[in-house]
Amino acid sequence: NKAFFDYVVQQGPAIWQEEARWVESGRFVTSSGVSAGIDMSLAVLERFFGRSVAQMVAQSTEYVWNDDASIDPFTGNINTAVPYVDYLRDSFSER
Repeated sequence: NKAFFDYVVQQGPAIWQEEARWVESGRFVTSSGVSAGIDMSLAVLERFFGRSVAQMVAQSTEYVWNDDASIDPFTGNINTAVPYVDYLRDSFSER
């Protein structure tokens, strides 16, 4: 989730992309959040079963599919939750 971007980047080695709904790297596909995961899943369905199947699943689940991984309307959310990370860490460490 982009709201925790810098925090997650510090957790381990990976190639992180700030602006992407999902990223495909070989046989791996990862998303940047919950709704991005739905978009990603529909893209995977499209890859294996064709666009019409992916569109049918989106329609039947009443989901508006953002089918372009490079269009990420939530890039502006990068690190917006950082104050909450510190708060939650401090809250749990006190217990």
